[in-house]
Amino acid sequence: MSDEDDQLMIELRTGIGAVYAMLIAVCAALPIPVSLPTGVVAGVEASEAVHRLTELVREIPLPEEQLANLSAGATLWLCATDMLGLINGIGFVEYRAMGGTAMLLMAQESLSDLAHWQDAQGGGS
Repeated sequence: MSDEDDQLMIELRTGIGAVYAMLIAVCAALPIPVSLPTGVVAGVEASEAVHRLTELVREIPLPEEQLANLSAGATLWLCATDMLGLINGIGFVEYRAMGGTAMLLMAQESLSDLAHWQDAQGGGS
């Protein structure tokens, strides 16, 4: 891989970790807190936990917009991890790395909106 490709992979991996940290924080501050694995977490363990979150999201008592933010953040994070899995399994293709990073940027925006709402409600992350 070229230096540019290496940089894209660093951004993708770093972004996956950063968005996962945001998911941990907003989930802990939900009206019914949801615990995601913390510390040194295997990718499969984190993905399974976030997948379960997407299945439970409709049961969380939140306004529709905040449910959408949580669902989008979790789903986009899962899609980005899928892109990383494809890259690791099939091989590097620039659009996969760029697409995964774009998904993470959208996930960050959704989760940031949710975190700001939580802060305004007094239960923020």
